[in-house]
Amino acid sequence: MIVFSILMLVLTGTGFVTTLFVPRSMRKEQRRIEEIIRQKQEEAAKAREEAKAKAAGNKPLTLAEMQDLYDDASEMNIIMVGDSVMLAAYDALQAQFPNAYIDAVFGRAIGESTQALQDLADKNQLSTVVVLSVGTNSTITDDQVEKLIDICGERPVFFITTYGVTNDSNKKQAEVAAKHDNAYIIDWESLAMEHMNEYILADHLHPNEEGSKAYAKLIDDEITKDLDLKGHNDEADKDKTKE
Repeated sequence: MIVFSILMLVLTGTGFVTTLFVPRSMRKEQRRIEEIIRQKQEEAAKAREEAKAKAAGNKPLTLAEMQDLYDDASEMNIIMVGDSVMLAAYDALQAQFPNAYIDAVFGRAIGESTQALQDLADKNQLSTVVVLSVGTNSTITDDQVEKLIDICGERPVFFITTYGVTNDSNKKQAEVAAKHDNAYIIDWESLAMEHMNEYILADHLHPNEEGSKAYAKLIDDEITKDLDLKGHNDEADKDKTKE
């Protein structure tokens, strides 16, 4: 992993890390992974219109209303906007969150994600909770993170950290989120680092099938915990019983 980090030169707009000396076999594998993820993008686009219809006209719920309505995050009409990391996990996300609207695009930078989110807000199509994966393909600024939170209004907004990149997007998101009561961090980077041989594809960036399931479950668990939904309370009661 250290050797790989030394070799990294620049993060491109394609969603992959370009290296100085990439073996031909790895370049071939990267192209194969890229093609698979692009196919997922086509599948995701077909499913979005139905999910968008579910989200249309939804007003933000109060925290108390969410806690009363939902056992866990998987039941929610969540808006997810992101890049190829989110796109790689599309199948697992759709299975974990059947009511979610998932708008993930290969190579998407934070400016494009912001515009996609703004378009949904302008059409009154934001749901109760927003989940964002925006740190992979570009450096980001405090103002850009602030803008995303501002678009979400009072809705809870969750930023997913990125594994396998050399920019400081994870740090920037954490610093800005800490200033807002409705902004949270989902730490995918730490989980991926703990299980990189099990969860990450050969490009050292995107989750594999097992990693995608872990990615989706992490999002569910963190939203359920941070919003203190019923499922989190049930788990807490179980822990107390064990003690």
